[in-house]
Amino acid sequence: MKPRKTIAILMFVMILCSPYTLAFKSVYSTPIAIQPYWANVHSVTVGLSFTGTTANCAARVQGHVGTTKIVADVILELWVGTNSYITIKTWNNIIVYGSTLTFSGVHNVARGFTYRLTINADVTRNGTTESVSNWIVRGV
Repeated sequence: MKPRKTIAILMFVMILCSPYTLAFKSVYSTPIAIQPYWANVHSVTVGLSFTGTTANCAARVQGHVGTTKIVADVILELWVGTNSYITIKTWNNIIVYGSTLTFSGVHNVARGFTYRLTINADVTRNGTTESVSNWIVRGV
């Protein structure tokens, strides 16, 4: 083996075994939760539960201090397979002049299926409007 090749292999092994490399590996060995960064919004939460054949739909958008308006649509969809959904109920143009939008609604559904509840909201703060969304999938 040529001396240059031997030196290159030894350096590679030393780098792999160095404490810095091991520390780097341990830091990134666990999955990191990715959190959205919103300029106007503190949180967007969605809840979906079932009582018999009634879907209990809830959503909340919490804006940062100074939020003046939140406009949202809430959509209940039925999963039909292959990552496809059919809209079965929409609550449109829910408007709140303030920093918190809280929504609750109900809709009749069939048992044995999977549903998705989505909220899409436009949040206005300091003259800037930001679009946010969140969803949840549940079966009944």
